[in-house]
Amino acid sequence: MPERPNTPQVILRHIQGTQLQMFTTTGKHSYVLDEPETRGGTDLAATPFEFFIAGHAG
Repeated sequence: MPERPNTPQVILRHIQGTQLQMFTTTGKHSYVLDEPETRGGTDLAATPFEFFIAGHAG
C-alpha cells in the first residue's frame, strides 16, 4: 500500500521487561504510556486512555 503524503505515522512498541509499558512515536515526537499499579503497570506515565482524552481536549 503506497504511503499517502501528509499522513501521520504512528509506531507503537511494547517496552521489553515491562508488563504494560509502551513507547510510541508520532512523527518527531515520542511518548511513553503505562498503566497504574492497580492495573498491573508501574504508573510511570499516563495511561493510553489519558493520552486519548488529552488528544481530544487539545
